[in-house]
Amino acid sequence: MGTGGIVTINGGVITAIGGKGDLSLAGGAGIGGGGGGGANPGGGRGGTVTITGGTVTATGGAPQNNAFTSAGGGAGIGSGGGNGTGGAHNYGADVTISGGTVIASSIGTGGGSNSNDPGTFTLNGNGVVTASSISTLTIPSRITRTGGILFWSSAAGGFYGDSVTLTDDAAIPSGKTLTIPAGAVLTIPEGVTLTNNGTIINNGTIIVEGTLINNGTIINNGTIKYVITLSITGSGAVYDGSSPVGDGEKISVVGGSSKTLTFIPQEGYEVTALSVGLTNALPYLLPNNEFTIDDITGGLHVSVAFTEINPSDVGIVWSPGEDNPVLTEYDAGGEAGTVPGFVMYAKVRSIAANPAVRWGFDVKDNDATGMSLRLEGKSPLSYGGHFGLLIFGDFTDGNEYGFTPFVIFDNGTDDYDSTINMLYINE
Repeated sequence: MGTGGIVTINGGVITAIGGKGDLSLAGGAGIGGGGGGGANPGGGRGGTVTITGGTVTATGGAPQNNAFTSAGGGAGIGSGGGNGTGGAHNYGADVTISGGTVIASSIGTGGGSNSNDPGTFTLNGNGVVTASSISTLTIPSRITRTGGILFWSSAAGGFYGDSVTLTDDAAIPSGKTLTIPAGAVLTIPEGVTLTNNGTIINNGTIIVEGTLINNGTIINNGTIKYVITLSITGSGAVYDGSSPVGDGEKISVVGGSSKTLTFIPQEGYEVTALSVGLTNALPYLLPNNEFTIDDITGGLHVSVAFTEINPSDVGIVWSPGEDNPVLTEYDAGGEAGTVPGFVMYAKVRSIAANPAVRWGFDVKDNDATGMSLRLEGKSPLSYGGHFGLLIFGDFTDGNEYGFTPFVIFDNGTDDYDSTINMLYINE
């Protein structure tokens, strides 16, 4: 038999399978001692195993299938199995788990022999452990559970401590139930996924910065909060209502609710990038620099970039962004004059020393020679100002209309963006 030494796992993905019994009859532990047999029928001692992070799967080796029916398999984490002859004894392992996700066929002693010393089991911190059996569960002096989540043969999982923050992806097995006590907090950090294949009964608080996948049942008697994390580059500010939100700060919202954020560039800067999760949100930034995230059901990372405007680039662009609007035709949806025939937006790129004092749209009926009109705003625009246009009138069904935004600065220079032609359809 082999004796387990000192094993420390701080991260990574580990899969350990104990050796199958051969002439020695008994199987070895996945992590720990070897199988017993011959002159040393007891299973090998499990040693000391410490796990602080990572994803660990440990399966004990099976015994040799022969006339020695009392030969045992090894523990997932612990001692090897014994062959059951001569009053053989197994000695378990001292196992401490403070983080990571651990799935073990068993923890403690292997099968097939008497157990003089099952070792110790300590669960503290933020580990999530699933094991079919744990030798020390019936010996209170050998087991300590002050923090973490534990699933064993019982259908009910255990939540220990006032707060557990997952360190690695984890899952609630099918047929198992995790109950979060009143006053306790389960946190799923950004970049971590908890998959529920069983049942969660939440009497406390679940904070989701990462991902919660529900393939089972969630009974929420407490609070589930989803977290928006901000990343800000460049010169500008982000507001949640009237409250500024800094780079790296977090905003908590109740699941299913919405959140509106406002992105305000510093003078001489503009918003050049905006992402919400994996979505490019820049094309949907409203003229007042607001963006609303609807029906929030997971943690989100919002990233915004403010970039300085090159003075040579000052002028006007279609809003949002610098791309033409996706809309290529407009359905009035009613009689002319009761709803606008067209809705257009543009954005002025300006600087404080040279504000825009005149702005608007040149509108032309491309199907009627000489039918053109300049619609001009009445008040100066500050830096980064958006302006919009609602046009009412007797538009001709099927005609094409061209729209050209313009801006005139106080030094007399002007700028025009490209003309967008839109077909008028009244259905």
